[in-house]
Amino acid sequence: AFMLGPTLWRLGSLYRRRFDFAEHVRPSLRNLAEATSESTSLYVRDGDRRVCLFRQNGPQAIRHHLDEGTHLTLDQGAAGHLIRAHTDGGSERSAKIIKNGYAVSLGERDSDTASIAVPVFAVDGGFIGALTVSGLRSRFDAEARAKAIDMAKTEASKLGPKLIVA
Repeated sequence: AFMLGPTLWRLGSLYRRRFDFAEHVRPSLRNLAEATSESTSLYVRDGDRRVCLFRQNGPQAIRHHLDEGTHLTLDQGAAGHLIRAHTDGGSERSAKIIKNGYAVSLGERDSDTASIAVPVFAVDGGFIGALTVSGLRSRFDAEARAKAIDMAKTEASKLGPKLIVA
């Protein structure tokens, strides 16, 4: 006789948790995109790369665009630098990012784009990923980035404790 085992139940539970994860992340990304008028994302580490797990495009007609599921390197972009700081550490740049609580990128991946990233921590203090805001450098200037960092830190502090990481 054939019988379904515990592996199938485990896989189903992991699949369901991903939707629970999305139910919390998507509203946070929407709130942040509305507050900043820029695009927002949640990146997580995937081996030696990062993946855009969730994305909310900003309301502006001309904006930074990226699809969910896109894999990018860890050596460029605010999210890449922040993820490396919290998962590899060791460098002077990583120490500064951890001390400041954020990372900034100006035109690294695309000369017209700027981004900020803040860490998202689970209730147990474990690092989950990078909450980012990205936009055109001409509009997402130093003042806008400073405001976005504050808003993203607030959103990340509310989001993290809601997330269960498998």
